[in-house]
Amino acid sequence: MTQAFGQQMLKGRGGVILNIIMTIGRGNPGIAHSGAARAGVAEMTRSLSYEWGPKVRVNCLGPGAIITPGMQATYDDDVLDDIGDTPIPQPGTPEDVANGAVFLVSPAGRFITGEVLMVDGGVSRYGSNQALKSSDFPHRGALGPDWAD
Repeated sequence: MTQAFGQQMLKGRGGVILNIIMTIGRGNPGIAHSGAARAGVAEMTRSLSYEWGPKVRVNCLGPGAIITPGMQATYDDDVLDDIGDTPIPQPGTPEDVANGAVFLVSPAGRFITGEVLMVDGGVSRYGSNQALKSSDFPHRGALGPDWAD
């Protein structure tokens, strides 16, 4: 999609591309494949911002825990228990994500390109960043305390 739209923008009057991933950068146990793919999109965003600038701005948005019907249907109620350790100790809303997106694609973001804006209440820097608990990984600790000896 990025390639198809970007090429049209380069041939035309330019434009803005916003890729949406998720909170990345601290590991995502249980979904390593998804984290790796999203990190790749973040790097593609940075690379294309240079290749296609100044005609096309390319940025990325990384939402954290956002309360949506899908999240509520997928995860147990206790998933958000660890969110209290974050700078903004509550989940976000779809409006929070929309506000970040509007900012990056609007004239207010005209001097921003190649960036990943985390809309996650600070969870990418502090606190738990996963829905899975240690108990979901029974092999952890299986080697015992002297595993490195």
